[in-house]
Amino acid sequence: MHDYVLQVSRILAKSNETYAPVCPVKVARKHGITVRGIEFSGSQSDIAGRLVMTDDGSPVIEFNSSVPGSSRQRMIVAEMLGHFFLGHGSSASLLSQERTRKDREAYRFGLELLMPQRFLAHAIMEKHLEPLAASEHFAVEFKDFVAQMKELKRSVDGHKHQEQAVETYEPLFAAVR
Repeated sequence: MHDYVLQVSRILAKSNETYAPVCPVKVARKHGITVRGIEFSGSQSDIAGRLVMTDDGSPVIEFNSSVPGSSRQRMIVAEMLGHFFLGHGSSASLLSQERTRKDREAYRFGLELLMPQRFLAHAIMEKHLEPLAASEHFAVEFKDFVAQMKELKRSVDGHKHQEQAVETYEPLFAAVR
């Protein structure tokens, strides 16, 4: 199992992303990755996003611009960045497909990219955001916020802020088990 916290922290620092909401397109561009929205059609209409390499080896992330909701599109781009930074090579994510191990890793990476645990703990403890407000603050879907809270709970390592954040949201954790 990967620990994405340090890796994402370095990526965000290089991208000058120091507060929420993180812009995954800005992160991509800072790392030489082109991002473009495409309306996939026909046999490709089930593609949520994909990471491809051009003939000259340049990485390109394409996301399905017909997927409703900017929060979902942001998550698709963040997941494709996960595939890139985790060295998965060219990848595609389908809307209706069961996730592979690499897809799950890229998703967890995307969660950390859009909601870094240190930003999340700060939003909960310092800004006193309720769960729905916190998901809006990070510009993510509520289900993704809940998934990252579960990751935060798993990774609590004695940091007072993180422990307090977990205690604050213990009822939420119980509700989503």
